[in-house]
Amino acid sequence: MSALDGPRAAPFGFTRIVFLSHVITAGGPTFPGDPLVEIFPAATIERDGYHLQSLVAGEQAGTHWAAPAHFAADQAAADELDPGDFFYPAVVLDVRAEVKEDPGFGPAAVSWLIEQRSVGALGIDTMGIDPGADTSFGANRLLLREHRIHLENLAGLGEMPPSGGWIIVGGIRIRGGSGSPATVFGLIP
Repeated sequence: MSALDGPRAAPFGFTRIVFLSHVITAGGPTFPGDPLVEIFPAATIERDGYHLQSLVAGEQAGTHWAAPAHFAADQAAADELDPGDFFYPAVVLDVRAEVKEDPGFGPAAVSWLIEQRSVGALGIDTMGIDPGADTSFGANRLLLREHRIHLENLAGLGEMPPSGGWIIVGGIRIRGGSGSPATVFGLIP
């Protein structure tokens, strides 16, 4: 099937699949102080007979996930996570009005989500799950333990239902890595 044939049918009994991640672009969003995204031509069809680009980016560029090792050396790195660490039932909360002054999750909210809801991943549409004023990364430090991950700089969350959907997280399994730029898929019932 080519891209011109239209969208493919959703798998596993879902009705639709949506992208929940931004496209990686040169100069695209990064956390302040992280390496900038750079994309260079490595091969061209005209010169080499094929198209290939070189990508230079930090592990936390664009839409991305973080492994537990992002904030603790004794925790699992990107290549040490299990396949099941990338498939989750999704609950989407729209709290823009409540957090417009300081977006993010406080440590108390993260503790509650871990203890009361057994979350395996916590995602947000900004570049960090912590409130902007928390330079200690308290929410991240609590969340990123025991094979939990965060998803940051998500897109398209408005297309997901409040509950009943699933997410599939893709990325690069970098040896000893702190995480990876991600393609995140939302499965809609």
